[in-house]
Amino acid sequence: GGGGGGGSGGGGASKSDRMRMSVVVALVCVMGLAYVFRLEDAILGTNQRTLMYRSDTCHPPGLGGCQSVILTNEVDFWYHLGKIGVGRVKAVEDVYTRWLARFNELKRTNGVFTAHPYWYALKEHMSGNRRCAPGELLCLPPNPYRSNQIGRAVTFLAEITEDPAQDGFKVEKDKCLMTDWIEANGLPQLRRVGPWRQLPKTVAVLREIADGKMPDKEAPLKYPIFLKACHITQGIQHGTHFIKSQADFAEHFQEHMEWVRNIYTTVSSDNERPWAKEALILYPMVNPGVMIVEGWVHANPRPAELKIEVFWGAGFMGFWLGSHPHTGEGLGASTDRDCTALQGKNGNDSWFCPVAAGAFDLAERAAATLGIDEVRIDVFIHPTDPTGHVINEISLFSGHPGARYYKATMGKAWRYGYDHPNEVTVADGTGGKLPQPYALWKG
Repeated sequence: GGGGGGGSGGGGASKSDRMRMSVVVALVCVMGLAYVFRLEDAILGTNQRTLMYRSDTCHPPGLGGCQSVILTNEVDFWYHLGKIGVGRVKAVEDVYTRWLARFNELKRTNGVFTAHPYWYALKEHMSGNRRCAPGELLCLPPNPYRSNQIGRAVTFLAEITEDPAQDGFKVEKDKCLMTDWIEANGLPQLRRVGPWRQLPKTVAVLREIADGKMPDKEAPLKYPIFLKACHITQGIQHGTHFIKSQADFAEHFQEHMEWVRNIYTTVSSDNERPWAKEALILYPMVNPGVMIVEGWVHANPRPAELKIEVFWGAGFMGFWLGSHPHTGEGLGASTDRDCTALQGKNGNDSWFCPVAAGAFDLAERAAATLGIDEVRIDVFIHPTDPTGHVINEISLFSGHPGARYYKATMGKAWRYGYDHPNEVTVADGTGGKLPQPYALWKG
């Protein structure tokens, strides 16, 4: 009997303890959830959750509406929170502070950043704090980075519809004009031969090259080489084709030409991107073509590549891709200019930092020559010489997955020049019109 009484008394105390524990757990959960929401806002931008239900702040869905973009961001956040780690969120916020310091340093050294009016036209569609009027079409939600990319596509489309001469977007969307522009402005890149814009001419010239006969004044190629489509921007569409040697080129010529014939009939697509509808109208304006690009001699087996986001001429963050030049291991880290925010796979490798600053210098130089508000400059990395890097590509619509952690701070950096017009000079231009991109913005 006594044992039963003792059990009853213990049961009462246990119930009280459980109630207190439940209260404590509930409080911890509420505080934890509030903290995680704060982290989400730090990564995604201002109150993205509330915007999901505000149709008056968005594009119509047919124009890449912000509801779908925000929902994607929400899923991104929860799915990847474990990867970035809550302890790194402050580091994400600090990247913006260091970017701003770099922007001010360049302003003191080189003077106020000069923006080309073609790019600066995005100001009209820049995401900020204003709310859209019901039914307003060309209006974007506040933040983040992706919203501004939609605005850029809308701006390009509106300008070229009004005046076909305003085709500056081809500096990225036409990879052959891109390499023309890089060369015209004295920036380093891989050697290229071509391009050729008609299929019969392309096949005929490539037949001669495969047989060892180079076009006039061209030195022999150094293999491996890549055939590269002028008009394809998405890697998933296989816009490059590898040829390992001249013997391979000659022996398997018809197989290589099968790729050429197929690529000439391929139209670039951004179906997976929120700006897809606008971009799909722009892409048919790019003429098809093929050029040859020599491989990067320091590839092991792939080039080490740093994809650097630049805002108003100042490098923000670089995302590593490819292979470690010494070990051949796949790269997967991200870093800012001084390696303060170096994180991810290979994040502690001392090889990165001595060469990263040189890559940022090159990216900043290219962005300043473009006079562009935002751009991603992809740089192939020399393993030992910080001044030996070369530009691989220019991207006006970056879809790199590493950027997902920096959407809010990248959107903030992008807005900076529009929010602080006294810190940016807009170059004189004839109504912002630009001729063919390869002749543009000659530094």
